[in-house]
Formats: sequence, C-alpha cells, structure tokens
Amino acid sequence: MECESYLRFLDGDQSAMQEIVEQYWDIMLLYVNTYVHSIPDAEDIAEDALIQLAAEQPDLEEESQLKTYLMKNCRKLAQDAVKGTPQFKAAAEKELQEWESNDNVDLMMLEDRMKLDDSKRLMHRALLRLKRKYRDVLYLHYFVGLSYLESATVLNCSEKQAASTAYQARLELKKQMEKEGYFGEKL
Repeated sequence: MECESYLRFLDGDQSAMQEIVEQYWDIMLLYVNTYVHSIPDAEDIAEDALIQLAAEQPDLEEESQLKTYLMKNCRKLAQDAVKGTPQFKAAAEKELQEWESNDNVDLMMLEDRMKLDDSKRLMHRALLRLKRKYRDVLYLHYFVGLSYLESATVLNCSEKQAASTAYQARLELKKQMEKEGYFGEKL
C-alpha cells in the first residue's frame, strides 16, 4: 500500500504532514509511553520523531515503511530519553506504578481515543509488566500492525529473532492476562 500522504508531503503539500500526524500520533504515543510512562513526555518524543521525518525525508514508498521508520525513531528517542537522565528513569518508574493501578487518566483517555476494546486495554496494561524485548515485539505486532520482518527492522534484529521473541512473549503475556482474570481469545 502506497503512503500517499507522505509522498504528497515530499512534493511540497504541507497539509499532508497533518494527515500523517492524525494517522500515526496515537500509536506513536502508546508505544513511546511503554518506555517513559508519561503522556506529556511521550508527546514530546513523538513530536521529535515526526520532526526527524520532515527533516530527513527518507525514501519511503510503502505505508509499512513509513510506520516502521516512525516506530524505529520513536524507540531510539525514547531509549535515549530514559537512559540519559536518572531523574527521568525514577519518574518513569513512579508513573508505571500509577498506570498499574489503572487510575491514570491520561492513559485511559488515550485508550478511549484509540477505541481499544476491553481485551486490548487489558493486553496493553499486561504488556507494561513484561520484559522490554517482549513488550516491544508484541506492541509492534498487535497495536502497530507490523510484520515480524518490519518489527525486526525497528528492533535491530533478524526476522527469526523477532518471531521467536514474539512466541515467548505471547506465552508470558498469556500468563499476565490470566493473572488479571482474562481467559479470552487466543493470543
């Protein structure tokens, strides 16, 4: 599938960038938030990723290439933010505890805006409790819709490693969700 908005942006149509923002903003926020556990910080990082896209103007022709590019930049910027500042890491841990209590209004608003059903909300909350590598591969697959090959590009690993990690991650996710009392659809 061709990424029409991005190609129009490259041709000078500035309104096309707004379409890109509207299409990818929420999934970028949700993904970055798995690192920083703060919607305002996630917004800053997602904005920086979009600025990089506009500045670098990489050669992307397919929709999946654009999603992959944005998620890879989001991941790198989020990792840099978390490891760059000890205070940021401590604040992120405090935020994670609030999120786990299911009382975080910003998260609930984002989930509402994305129209996540109850099973997706539960899955998202359970993902926050998994190891980072498990969280990343499942988030990219379930919420962003990337293939294992595309996820491997974001995660800097092979497609086989991404698929293997996803298999292990699904087992852990299932355990987490069952702890929460969810015994629904197959993961």
